[in-house]
Amino acid sequence: MNKKFHFKSGWRQTPLSLKLLLRMKLSALLLMIVCIQVSGSALSQKITLSVEKAPMQQVIKMIKKRSGYQFIYNDELLKQAKPVTMNVTGGSIEDVLEECFRQQPFTYELVDKTIVVKPKTAAPKVDPPATEAPKKVVNGRVTDEKGEGLPGVSIRVKNTQIGTLTDVEGGFNIEVPDKDAVLTFSFVGYISKDVTVGAESFVEVKLAIDAKTFDEVVVTAFGIKKVQKSLTYSTQQITGQAVSGAGNPNVLGGLQGKVAGVTVSLNSGMPGKSPGIRIRGSRSLSGNNAPLYVIDGLPISGGDRVIDLNPNDIETMNVLKGPAASALYGLRASNGVVVITTKNGSASNGKPTVSFDTHFSVDQIGMLPDLQMEFAQGDNGVFNPNSIFTWGPRISTMSTYTNQLGQQEEPAVYDNDKAFFQNGYTMNSNLSFSNSGDYGNFMIGIGRNDQKGIVPNSSMSRNNIKFNGDLKLLKNLTTSISFNYSDLKVDDFPELGGNDNIFRGVTETPPSYNLAGKPYADPSDPYQQIFYRVSQNNPYWVINNTFRNENTKRTMGNILLNYKVTPDLALNYRVGVDHYTTISDDYRELGFATRGRTNPPSGGDLYMNTKFSNQLNSNLFVNYNKVINKVWNIDAIIGNEVYDSNYRGVNTTGSNLVVGNWPNLANATLITGSNSTSRQRIVGFYSNINIGWNDKIYLNASGRNDIVSNMPTGNRSFFYPSIGASAIVTELLPQTKAVFSFAKLRATLAEVGQAGPIYVNGRGFTTNRPGSFVFPYQGLVSWTQSATRINPGLVPENTRTFEIGGDFRFFNDRVTVDYTYFDGKSDGQIFNVPVAITTGASNEIRNGGKIRNNGHEVVLSLIPIQSKDFKWEFNTNFTTYKSKVLELYGGTQRVNISSGVVTLVAEVGSVYPQFVGTSYLRDPESNQIVYQSDQTKVDYGLPIINNTQKVIGTPTPDFEMSFINNLSFKGFRLTAQVDWRKGGLIYNHSLNESRRRGLAGDTRDRETEFVPEGKKGTVANGAVEIVGDNDILIKKDVNYFNRLWPNTEASLSDASFIRFRELGLNYNLPSKWIKNLKISNASIYFTGRNLFIITKAFTDPEVNISEGSYANPNSQGIEVSQIPQTKSYGAGIRLKF
Repeated sequence: MNKKFHFKSGWRQTPLSLKLLLRMKLSALLLMIVCIQVSGSALSQKITLSVEKAPMQQVIKMIKKRSGYQFIYNDELLKQAKPVTMNVTGGSIEDVLEECFRQQPFTYELVDKTIVVKPKTAAPKVDPPATEAPKKVVNGRVTDEKGEGLPGVSIRVKNTQIGTLTDVEGGFNIEVPDKDAVLTFSFVGYISKDVTVGAESFVEVKLAIDAKTFDEVVVTAFGIKKVQKSLTYSTQQITGQAVSGAGNPNVLGGLQGKVAGVTVSLNSGMPGKSPGIRIRGSRSLSGNNAPLYVIDGLPISGGDRVIDLNPNDIETMNVLKGPAASALYGLRASNGVVVITTKNGSASNGKPTVSFDTHFSVDQIGMLPDLQMEFAQGDNGVFNPNSIFTWGPRISTMSTYTNQLGQQEEPAVYDNDKAFFQNGYTMNSNLSFSNSGDYGNFMIGIGRNDQKGIVPNSSMSRNNIKFNGDLKLLKNLTTSISFNYSDLKVDDFPELGGNDNIFRGVTETPPSYNLAGKPYADPSDPYQQIFYRVSQNNPYWVINNTFRNENTKRTMGNILLNYKVTPDLALNYRVGVDHYTTISDDYRELGFATRGRTNPPSGGDLYMNTKFSNQLNSNLFVNYNKVINKVWNIDAIIGNEVYDSNYRGVNTTGSNLVVGNWPNLANATLITGSNSTSRQRIVGFYSNINIGWNDKIYLNASGRNDIVSNMPTGNRSFFYPSIGASAIVTELLPQTKAVFSFAKLRATLAEVGQAGPIYVNGRGFTTNRPGSFVFPYQGLVSWTQSATRINPGLVPENTRTFEIGGDFRFFNDRVTVDYTYFDGKSDGQIFNVPVAITTGASNEIRNGGKIRNNGHEVVLSLIPIQSKDFKWEFNTNFTTYKSKVLELYGGTQRVNISSGVVTLVAEVGSVYPQFVGTSYLRDPESNQIVYQSDQTKVDYGLPIINNTQKVIGTPTPDFEMSFINNLSFKGFRLTAQVDWRKGGLIYNHSLNESRRRGLAGDTRDRETEFVPEGKKGTVANGAVEIVGDNDILIKKDVNYFNRLWPNTEASLSDASFIRFRELGLNYNLPSKWIKNLKISNASIYFTGRNLFIITKAFTDPEVNISEGSYANPNSQGIEVSQIPQTKSYGAGIRLKF
């Protein structure tokens, strides 16, 4: 039988609205005064308790409720308990405990607000024998693996009766016979440790959790905590320290590589950019593939708004990967759930605690493309200062020349890419106050993040305020109140496609052109750009004359009421709101390319956007938990959830500015505007039951019925079931303990759905401009019926997933393997399908298509070395998956998912998604590239291009893997993470353009003839004729790369990489250094992130286009001059008072 380690449960946290800040200052002060008074009065609290032949565990629960004290005990020990009969009226806590433990085979020790239950044979402290007088006093502190003090640890001088217990902060002092004395430290749920005193007068001891006696608790749906071993599905939980430890300002950035099955890709290194995240690949071809986010039990808006969250507020993050894990959330959780639990002050152990953490890091460009630095601007080996190409002479052979401005200039080499980016910085500071007592517990926290980007004039700042509180209102009624407020400001620049991209000029400027040293505008006209390429913007002019400012104010909050009807039955109600307002101004100055590069300058635009989002979530549920005859455990839940979402957007554009440097609509000659509104309501009814037998077998079943507003009338109600089972093999078959220290098998089958886009329940109207008329015209407006119709039989996409796995531990849990195989089929894919014009529409939204998503996940944990002072932990996460298109609507074989510089498609029989485009013509037998053998052809000797649009590869990797090492030595802790992705492709638009213009690194060797490996042949009458092995000498010159430019396949790079993701070193200062400063814990730490990358890709293989005309929510592996990720080096301090 596994042992359990029990603590009294704590409560939750959240933040406040900025509008309440002034009130909160006063409220917080009053609350602190009240809490301190309540804590002080607890010791003198009078308790009345009367029971007859009651079980010991029931009596302990009653004492907890009446006194607010914590109990620490072992289940095995309490099995020896005798029924308790007692009658105490108005007694102290000591009176109650004396009566309770009077006839028991064990005793107790009272340490501050903690009651430690232990065998009578382990008396904590007796007077030493008269013949053995103590000669030395030893002080010290006992902590857990995180450096937190452990109260109630038993300390005994080996082979004597001398002993004591640690106080609430883990501190102790003890008299020992001499320096050779050995102290034994033991604590329920932790591995005991022996320490020789030696010459030291202060001893620091760190105890490790004993996995064999500690059942890990994880947070699941609706914030419900469950023992890990009872789960029938796959989840993976990481600590908040793992998320925020490297100082990353974004929650998802700290998640990279830490959870198997989860892919996090940073779309850009620009401040304020939110990463993309997918759990187990893609399930929907045209819909949303992002998970649902839940904070302290409240579902919230995710997507780009994850950046609003403060990583330092997080206690744990649990990823519910499959439909079985997330089924209770219904339609919104079709792509998994990220459950975030924030810090709640329960760790304060009844003592007011102030925590402060500050971290500063320097940020640098993480990766730059390989560009040649030898050849100058020009064509055919001749220098031309106005050419957009770099096929000129070697810079080393040039002499003084007349530049574009008519000035004499000495030739030189300029690394324009490197010179443009600056060193940025990130600074995070967090301050919190927490306390706990018999009234509950709470935390008040404030956080500030400041980030200066590597792109000049880009930045981000964020203020976070939070308050979390659990309050005992009545005997059986408790409440949890959680609020979180954030104020985010981002100054950046849009990352668009084509010539509109601001940063193309950085990479595509010839190395002979002094981009940073030349003026970017005419001194007599600041809006007349100076740049050799008239169809693009000078990047320095852009960063000094344009801007995009975005400000988001967001408030999230929820209140939970919990009423214990009986000890086994609880009624819960949670209501919460998530509201944010985003205001953004995007200003493109007079003279902005391509429209504005005229003489005099023209064009210019001001885009003003405002977004209002409000989500209301109401959740009422009954929870029943009952242990029957110490054999059966019944845990059931039934409830109703209502989700209501309202969104409004207002967009105004002012174009063709009159004068420069006036970002105002009054400065525009053409003003247009639009607004939009969308609403959605989901009403769900759900139930779940978990049955455990003897802590050996667990069965789980759930069902949810959702009624969704944005589906066709009469077709809005959908039911999704799940069923699962798990078995603790080592308990069912004790003989297996010869091999395993723990073994568990699990399996689930579940369904979940995803609704269609908003407003698919009717046909709308759009503005119309017939002929050459522009409406409104003379007070008249023109509308036409939408060309898109809705199929009345439309239903949500449905995903049915089977999952099987196991948790296997060896060598006393020194080796742990968690394996999962999943296989899901998502049917009824929602598409915009072309229809006959006779229907009155050109296309229709309908169901059609099926995709299969299957894969493997492995989590391996090792403890290769563990000694008195040193511990090495090694963890690796392995993921491999494939999404394959099984069928599409009708007889369709291919549909476009996104298009622009490259096309991504879903094609029947292929992995999803696939790149489609032109490719090399290849020999059907050897698959080698065919080079033109016909000397009469203009492409003689060059690779022949197959202009047929065909599937040429996928961005989906073969596998992803991370290696995380944690090494602890006394007060030091070193953490290192390396991520490895194998396979998959990325389309490098920068490579495509840089090759054509003579800038890419592989254009260096342009003067040497060579014979490319492959076949030579030609195409005659539509058929490939192979002549033999290629033996034609060619050069990698302008003709060669012009031939590759329209070849999509040539611009695909291997996206494999090995990245040194994180490095951290933490040192906990010895208590004897800080004890006189009234500091209970202090540490200094150093961090590094994205320190280096090994890859064959031309640019950062993790970036992906996320805005502009080429962007699509489901696009993957497309690079169009995005800003690479940053690498950072930082340091910080943590203090606790």
